Amino acid sequence: DFYKAAKAAGVKEIIAVTNDKGGVGKTTTAQNLATALMLKGFKVLIIDADSQLYASYCNGWEPKNETEKGQRTLFNAMSNPSALPVYKSGRGVYFTPSSKSMANIDPFLKQQLSPNTVLSAILNQPVDDHTDDQIGLAKDFFDYIIIDCPPSLGSVTINMMAAATGLVIPVQLEGFSVRGLGEVTAKFKDVQTSLNNNLKIRGFLLVMVDGRLNIAKGYRQGLEEAFTDLLFDTCIRRNVRIPESQDSDSDIFAYDEDSIGAKDYMAFTEEFLRKSPV
Repeated sequence: DFYKAAKAAGVKEIIAVTNDKGGVGKTTTAQNLATALMLKGFKVLIIDADSQLYASYCNGWEPKNETEKGQRTLFNAMSNPSALPVYKSGRGVYFTPSSKSMANIDPFLKQQLSPNTVLSAILNQPVDDHTDDQIGLAKDFFDYIIIDCPPSLGSVTINMMAAATGLVIPVQLEGFSVRGLGEVTAKFKDVQTSLNNNLKIRGFLLVMVDGRLNIAKGYRQGLEEAFTDLLFDTCIRRNVRIPESQDSDSDIFAYDEDSIGAKDYMAFTEEFLRKSPV
């Protein structure tokens, strides 16, 4: 399967950053993890699977690239299974842009013989390389592949989980976010059982944390009891520079490398690397 081929060729991990609730720092975590890994010297590809395109914009993508210039996106690759388009940001992160059409991809996936493993099949062929770096096979070239999943547990997220080696699940310490973890973990178990028995939960990452709030402390204690070995020690504290960086279509390190947000995401990345199963 793709997992074994990827491991044999050298890619360390394929991480799907997922949560079925929007606004919990999913894209922010995917982009800043990818950027931090790049800053540490790794070759990193981020695949934007969210029709909102936030990760694509952060890497310099513009809507006219698709609509006026005809440049390919993840939608083109998955709707008519073909090579994954890969571009390179000015920061040095490689990326596959999303498209607003990803919101309507389900009918195209259903036409495939294996609709839940389209991305896995695509990753087994040479990429559509829009760089000068002669990428070839993604699993040969990249150290890490980070996938920004949409805020749902539908067919696109299932495809991403089927191709991944691990999940990073951002969690905001609020009622709806915490209660929704049951659905995320249930979908993980379904995919692990039926499509990808190598899939692991790499960890739950607490984001937008305000330790002064008693309710946040209560939720954190509950998560620590429920997911003792799966909760990252590092948490991402609430910091105004993070939403400011998002508004500027930038990662937190480019926007303000000395901010609390940048320090937290770098600490998380270092913990992620220390706890790597590879």
